Amino acid sequence: MKRWMCIVGLWMVAGAFVVADVRVMGDRVSLRAAPSLEAEVLDRAMRGDVFRVLGRTNGWVAVEAPDYVDAWVSESYLTNGVVIPSRLNVRSGPNRNYAVLTVVEGGTKLEELDRFHAWVKVVPPAGSRVWIYADYTEAVLPEVGELVEEPGRMASEAVAYEEVEAVLSVLPLELNTQKNQGLEQTYVGRLERANPGLYRLVSADEEVLCLVRGRVEQLETLMDRWVGIEGLAYYIQASVLPVLQPNRIVLDPLVVD
Repeated sequence: MKRWMCIVGLWMVAGAFVVADVRVMGDRVSLRAAPSLEAEVLDRAMRGDVFRVLGRTNGWVAVEAPDYVDAWVSESYLTNGVVIPSRLNVRSGPNRNYAVLTVVEGGTKLEELDRFHAWVKVVPPAGSRVWIYADYTEAVLPEVGELVEEPGRMASEAVAYEEVEAVLSVLPLELNTQKNQGLEQTYVGRLERANPGLYRLVSADEEVLCLVRGRVEQLETLMDRWVGIEGLAYYIQASVLPVLQPNRIVLDPLVVD
């Protein structure tokens, strides 16, 4: 698990601390995912752009991501745009290989902009950070009276930034007595993790077809594979989706649209 340590830079004016902004002093300056010249370039900033400082380290400045920077979350962890798990990564692209911009708390409402497969593009939430090489910036002294910290507080403090993965709650498996149970069903889709102890099949149109409950050691080897699963379908109170108990699994079945 990654952990980033950031230093929040402050100016001292009339005995009180204020957060310093920075102004970009170059043309098409890279906004990067991490404080390194090897890190992914997320977008470019123009000369004169002003950003709020979130941290500093080794000649780099962490600033709040502007609205034009891509921010993505997995749709699995949203309900009507509201974050379901206690904490959720916001990433710079639509899969788990992209950098984490920030971590949002459960209950946060995110503004949707677009969708790609099982990912949702959102307006970067407050606290999303990108990095600028410090030599291309200059400090901007805040307006007099723009106090944001209590007097007497340290002029800099370490803030831990931890990458976390979302964890959904465990679904109770109480059967829905209003539904027919144990009927033979077959579903074809891409296998993904769902709630603890459960997996799910997702169609080519990114529709969740069913939940799957079976042997973890077997299903884990099939993650992100296209499979056809035959089995008995049960319905539980906690979900409208059938829960499939596999009897037979076929790898990479022929899919006809």
